[in-house]
Amino acid sequence: MARLRLWEKRPQEAAEIIDLAIQKWPNEQEPYGLKLKMLLEAGDDEGAAKVAHKAGTLVERVDGKITYESSGFAFVWALGLLMTHTDPWERSARDFLQTDHPYVPYIAMLLYAHLTGKDKEEALKVIQQHWARVRPETWEERLRQRDQTVWREMLIGYYLNKVPAERILGPLEDDRKFDKSELSKVPMPRKGMLCEAYFYDALLAKAQGKRSRMKAIDQLPKPFRIIQNHLVPYMVVALHSETYILGPQ
Repeated sequence: MARLRLWEKRPQEAAEIIDLAIQKWPNEQEPYGLKLKMLLEAGDDEGAAKVAHKAGTLVERVDGKITYESSGFAFVWALGLLMTHTDPWERSARDFLQTDHPYVPYIAMLLYAHLTGKDKEEALKVIQQHWARVRPETWEERLRQRDQTVWREMLIGYYLNKVPAERILGPLEDDRKFDKSELSKVPMPRKGMLCEAYFYDALLAKAQGKRSRMKAIDQLPKPFRIIQNHLVPYMVVALHSETYILGPQ
């Protein structure tokens, strides 16, 4: 219901539904992800950080490691603190990187963009480890089967300069190019994929210190541009076995 209200551009009603859901089902992960999405898109860093901290209190551990069942909370915790650069952003991200959550490489990309020196290289190693398990030769067949994870793998490859920009950004420029491309087989809307691609393109520019590229991205129309000196997260929150897109559908 909250996602429907967001789609209808009725954020106040959506916020009320989300808050009610959190009160009624405090251990459900989805409402926290939706609330974080709303607050970050509104530029409310303080509110987003509070949601992230609350999610962090719900993370469960066994022998010091975050449980798989609560890794969705850990994702909201890490993402919210990283995007608002609120302490303990580094610890939350590092803790999350120790989980088996499918979006570990994306938090690693964010962390890599934030860190410097030796710590930065450690985050890069996590991304490289995930890329080492990717098999690009399987992409064509998996795309025919409309396997969405191929797109995620392509983004990781693009971030590591293993996949050329023209393979990622080129087909997403307009509907005509998209319809003729391999990416049209990904079960996602073109604009949603374009938002994600720009997000990681901006992260890559930030990590590489390419200010001119960051400035160019900043000139893009909403919702693609960098807002209030941090990146609006058009990325994915995975909660339990489902996927929720943070960004336009």
